[in-house]
Amino acid sequence: MYSVQMMSDLEFSHPFDTATLGAEPQKLDLAASESDRTALVERFGLVSLSRLSASVEIRRVRGHEGVIEVRGTLDAAAEQACRVTLEPVAETVSESFQERFVPLSVLSNTDEVEIDPLSEDPEPFEGTVLDIGEVVAQSLSVALNPYPRATPEDEESGSDAVYRFGDDEDAGNDDDTPAADHPFAGLAALKQTMKNKK
Repeated sequence: MYSVQMMSDLEFSHPFDTATLGAEPQKLDLAASESDRTALVERFGLVSLSRLSASVEIRRVRGHEGVIEVRGTLDAAAEQACRVTLEPVAETVSESFQERFVPLSVLSNTDEVEIDPLSEDPEPFEGTVLDIGEVVAQSLSVALNPYPRATPEDEESGSDAVYRFGDDEDAGNDDDTPAADHPFAGLAALKQTMKNKK
């Protein structure tokens, strides 16, 4: 579930007024500043976040009153602490995302919002403004490897590993640290449940 209401407190805030959205999609290119990245490092418990950018398309979903779709791709370079040694583990994230939102005003005036049965329910939001930067930030948090490890291969090669969700599903069983203790473990489980529904 995505919460996009408290925009004044968000680290990577890019408000978008959906009232300006017509029949054609609008596209945005976002790039996190150094201060944005520093704040996100603290929020997500990272070692560093040297890059975060996203190309986003925002559109109305035809045939579904009031439903707004936000989709795009994000690119990030981060470091997390190894779960075993606490050494920094470099990670490059290249991930697509797609989320749907619906204004509370539409829900209150409509008995039922019809959506694609293969998609998750749209997330309600107040007013007409969505924070697209927050959508990107939360998509990043889900895409980050929930089980970062400094393997011997990583140390010898010195190369960054490109992680995509699901690459390390069984990694949590190799040490004594419970998977649920990892800050992204719950998000990873949620993402997997969403994928299974589709």
